[in-house]
Amino acid sequence: MAGFGGLAAPEPRNVAKIMLWQGRKLGESGSTERPRELLEQARAITAEQNRPFDHAQVLDALGDLESGDAAKACYEQAIALYAEHGFVTAMAATAQRLAARS
Repeated sequence: MAGFGGLAAPEPRNVAKIMLWQGRKLGESGSTERPRELLEQARAITAEQNRPFDHAQVLDALGDLESGDAAKACYEQAIALYAEHGFVTAMAATAQRLAARS
């Protein structure tokens, strides 16, 4: 991540993508605190940069870390973004994950 962050004009969307994948991988290993921090930072960047697909992916990843109502809320927000912007395949995949958790 230092590569993108160290540029004279940092590329926030790429920094957010790196944070997303780092958060996902750390979350897969069972960790929750650091992945959540990374994903919340990515969430802020993707919202600020108006990147709806990337933002929805971050919400998906946060949903994977959460449980109960918190996970449901993340997945539902992701589904809404995917639907609003026509990302039908991603929307269906997230809806399946949500249904599997219910």
